[in-house]
Amino acid sequence: MSTIAAGIITYPIHPKRVEYLEYGIEAFRRYVTASRHALVVFCSCESDDRGDVQAVRNLCEKHHLLLRLNPSTPCMGANQNNSMRVAFEELKTDYLLSLIDDSHATEPLDLSDEIDFLDANPEIDILRYHWSDRTGGRPTFHERPDGYMQVDPASYRFYDDSPHIRRWNYVDKFGWNRVATPSQAGIVEMTTTKSLRDRGANIIATPRLRFGKGGGEISACR
Repeated sequence: MSTIAAGIITYPIHPKRVEYLEYGIEAFRRYVTASRHALVVFCSCESDDRGDVQAVRNLCEKHHLLLRLNPSTPCMGANQNNSMRVAFEELKTDYLLSLIDDSHATEPLDLSDEIDFLDANPEIDILRYHWSDRTGGRPTFHERPDGYMQVDPASYRFYDDSPHIRRWNYVDKFGWNRVATPSQAGIVEMTTTKSLRDRGANIIATPRLRFGKGGGEISACR
């Protein structure tokens, strides 16, 4: 049996971000399970005093989630690093399902199906549940005989912050994420993409979207 941490990253810089988070938590609790593996859910929240940390604390207590604060610079990259530390160093899980606060499950999803597949295929580094389906934003996919889709490393969106599973050895292979100001979230994502591409990451995706993401008018990068 493998262990999975679902880490929800949030920066409650505006009341709307707290609304997005609550909607995402409720959708996760409604739809996501891990029938054959162990699952723990936590929230990695920026500790910056401009954010409403107490609101996040209240949500985590209500929904029985662990709460861990990012002690570093308020930044998507730093908060993702904190999420990996919690999952892989504190909780000692085998996998991390990485989520942003405005990600939400859209249908029943048993994570065990993908975990079983990843256990049997250790050469795969990341499994994506979501990607942009907008014209010009959709990655290039190649069909695989196992039913998943291979993400072409030359794709503009080879990687992004959408929901995905990564392994316990992610940092050993690809390093920590870049730390920058909140307004530079796009640069952090581009740097991560380049690191994954340059180091030969093997990224696959589910054959259809399993999460919704974004669409809110209030950015996490205010």
